[in-house]
Amino acid sequence: MIKNIQVNNFKGVTNLNIEDFKRINLFVGENNSCKTTILKALRLLLCAGSSRQILDLFNLGHRFDGFDENHWKSYFYNLKTNENIEIIGNRDKNKQLTLKITPHSNVELIVKDEQKLLFVESLAEETSTINGLDFNYYVKSNNEVFEVINKLYNEEDKRDAEISYRIRPRLRGFVNNNGEYKEDKNSIYISANENLEQLSSTLYEKIYKKKQQIEIIDVLKHIEPRLVDIVPITDSLYCDMGKSFKEFLPLNTMGDGMMKLFAILVIFYSYKNGIVFIDEIENGFHYKTLDILWEVVLKAAKDFKIQLFATTHSRECVTAVSGAHEKQPKSVDDIRLYRLEKIKNSIEIIKFNSERLSSVLKEGWEIR
Repeated sequence: MIKNIQVNNFKGVTNLNIEDFKRINLFVGENNSCKTTILKALRLLLCAGSSRQILDLFNLGHRFDGFDENHWKSYFYNLKTNENIEIIGNRDKNKQLTLKITPHSNVELIVKDEQKLLFVESLAEETSTINGLDFNYYVKSNNEVFEVINKLYNEEDKRDAEISYRIRPRLRGFVNNNGEYKEDKNSIYISANENLEQLSSTLYEKIYKKKQQIEIIDVLKHIEPRLVDIVPITDSLYCDMGKSFKEFLPLNTMGDGMMKLFAILVIFYSYKNGIVFIDEIENGFHYKTLDILWEVVLKAAKDFKIQLFATTHSRECVTAVSGAHEKQPKSVDDIRLYRLEKIKNSIEIIKFNSERLSSVLKEGWEIR
């Protein structure tokens, strides 16, 4: 589990510290309050050792060729590329994670004559542009420090005797490992426009082939007691509703809310003992079904040992998570809500534990 995070010079955040993360962590705030930025910073803290995961997080893909210098500058607060982006956090087992992101220039100096060094450096300053990012990632654990470096940029070789210009038309990542660093694959980021039906179908087929779906079905039975099984057939999912139904029912006929809840459960199961990030978790749910959503999410997060970070714009969603938590034993304290407020050039954090959240909601406070 992630315990805390510090973010400096990243997108709309100049400096921010958040402490006391729990199993369920919900971010609220007005538009442009950097909720999604914080979610991505948390995800970066885990995935910066993998160029593939960095690409997925920023949705770069094959669009990379169209990015100019302004795109890369936009990752830095107020375009201040002279200041590094820093994301620092702590996980359980005394593991400290540090990520420093710097601009990548399209000019690399290769100087054989030391007398020409000043001339070449001056020329490089005049001709270089930012065409990517360098990710310097450090993992400190048990008094050992592992370093992973990813360089993501365009490159095409144009060499002369003094300077090497590299502008590659395809995205590349380079990794240098010191020690036995293992990539963290047990976390996932779900964007607000993610195709959850396709993702969950792919993950569920793997679960079903191993005959491990029973834990997912057991959780869904809290919503639909007649459900016996969910069966993948020719790229679609069908519900076995028992002997009273002559045919399997397509899962998508159960409603969008059921589809998304199923997707969340499949993701939780697929990333057991891991961390899940969901942007705008309320998407696809009618407000009347949010109570059921959070009862199931709280149970599944506990059963599958998931730490969840999510954003929401919905007061009904906040009320539902508070109500679901109140049904748990009073000794349980595993939710935090963080309201982000943009004040001038900084982001202020207001933290609510479960007791305080319940109190302000009953008093009618607006906390979104």
